[in-house]
Amino acid sequence: MTEVRRAGIEDIPALAEILADAFSDDAAMSWVMGGPPAPRLFATMIRITYMPKGDCYISDDGAAALWLAGDLLTAEPFSNSLRLLPVMLANGGLKTIPRGLGAQARMQKFHPHAAHQYLFAVGVRQQAQGKGLGKKILAPMLDRCDAEGVGAYLENSKQQNNNFYRGLGFEFSADAFALGKDAPSIQPMWREAR
Repeated sequence: MTEVRRAGIEDIPALAEILADAFSDDAAMSWVMGGPPAPRLFATMIRITYMPKGDCYISDDGAAALWLAGDLLTAEPFSNSLRLLPVMLANGGLKTIPRGLGAQARMQKFHPHAAHQYLFAVGVRQQAQGKGLGKKILAPMLDRCDAEGVGAYLENSKQQNNNFYRGLGFEFSADAFALGKDAPSIQPMWREAR
């Protein structure tokens, strides 16, 4: 039986490993990061943003999700971006800096203004995919959104996941857009509270 729980600091390595495995074939993330994201990249993001300010969920059978209240996303201090730079450079070299900044600016244009929870990343280890873990790892926050009457927002980077997200109540909130020149497209999706 899958147990989904709030992750603690001790879970950061496992969260990072799960997400790095799940995103290893993600074209958009690889374009921004100059290659498949290393666990260290996710661990740094979790440590500086999602663990102290957001909600991190993990399951022992290989699923993870990182959420942040939408208003906190725009209030992220520049110092956090600076702390991420060395890890981005190690992951993909100098090209990651302009790509990362450009992608962040593009995504910000489509980000909703209404109160919501932002799903930055959800992933299931590749060998555990197709077993319903994605739905289970998202359930606690989607239930909370419904209870609090707030929406949920994400940018889907894999077109084949559109139906999965639609099954959870997400709909396209704008046309898909490219993260930069010659970059893959991502699809903004919004879910109203139920």
